Amino acid sequence: MILLGRRLTRSIALTTVATALAGCGGGGSSATTAKYRYTEITPPGQHGAAVAINDSGQLLIDTGEGNDFGNLISDCFLLSAGSYGDIGATQHATRVNGLFLNEHGTVLFQYGDVFPNTPAVYQNGTATTLPALPGPSQMLGLSDSGAVLANTSTSSTTTSWIFSGTTWQTALIAFPVPGAGNAVGFGKTGSVIYADPDGLWVVSSAGYTNYGLPAGGGPISIGQVFVDRNGHMAGSTQTPFTTGTSKFLFGGTTTSGLTSLTTPGANSVVISGQNDNGQIIGNTNNPAQPSAPILYDNGRYIDLRSIVNFPVGSTQVTVLGLNDSNQICGGLVGTDGNWHAFLLTPV
Repeated sequence: MILLGRRLTRSIALTTVATALAGCGGGGSSATTAKYRYTEITPPGQHGAAVAINDSGQLLIDTGEGNDFGNLISDCFLLSAGSYGDIGATQHATRVNGLFLNEHGTVLFQYGDVFPNTPAVYQNGTATTLPALPGPSQMLGLSDSGAVLANTSTSSTTTSWIFSGTTWQTALIAFPVPGAGNAVGFGKTGSVIYADPDGLWVVSSAGYTNYGLPAGGGPISIGQVFVDRNGHMAGSTQTPFTTGTSKFLFGGTTTSGLTSLTTPGANSVVISGQNDNGQIIGNTNNPAQPSAPILYDNGRYIDLRSIVNFPVGSTQVTVLGLNDSNQICGGLVGTDGNWHAFLLTPV
């Protein structure tokens, strides 16, 4: 099973997609006209995948061993201006797992000798371990201001927390029903996205906005959710919208409501990125067909394998990050059986 960096902590659903990716075809595209330039960006002597990219073009790369690096993640690197910063070198730990990258080049990562479950922040070559949370935790996001979002869970409750400065504080601010919602991520402006039985909420110090539930939805388990600077929301769920329906990807605004996005031939889609230009990326999951890296470009569904010349013979092509220059990053397994990090740049 392949567990790719930050996506594991943000959405359990990605483990489903990653498992389904194993053994898929999808490499060696014979695109007539390539719309993106493919560049390998794996750190020298490493194997891995690029799990995040910011608008400055900095990239967060998780690395490990062979074609199963997700279970053996051992280091992470920040690629900036052509140089690789070894984040793992700042910690005396067996495993270091990069999670999130903000617009200032700050990285949220976790480290440990057996499981990488101690959170820390890396900035300007220095790492700082965060204070312990009360109970098992899941890191959910890193804002551009440097705030960290997390959930802790017990057998009966989930509590959302924000770390900003020196301490963790409960994250429910100006929420209509305290204790009813769980955080699922940060919006691009630093707002907190919550999910509860009444739908999805965007909460900030100015108040809260209810985006509702995806059309046709009942109680659903929310996976990853993004909100861009224009207020457009996109996300995926870990359960279908309704009985007999298998669409997992949704998008919309507070005025238009949230609707299921069309995914031809796919049982489900797990979203992995959104930018301010109307683009969304994700990975399809259909047990009857090879998974595909997909791009929604202002509502138009595109299988990236049809417009990118991925290396011939590559498999498990997975997209994980997207910025406002429309660059896409991710990872694939090459003919050598190892994971390779890549960057796609529009041409």
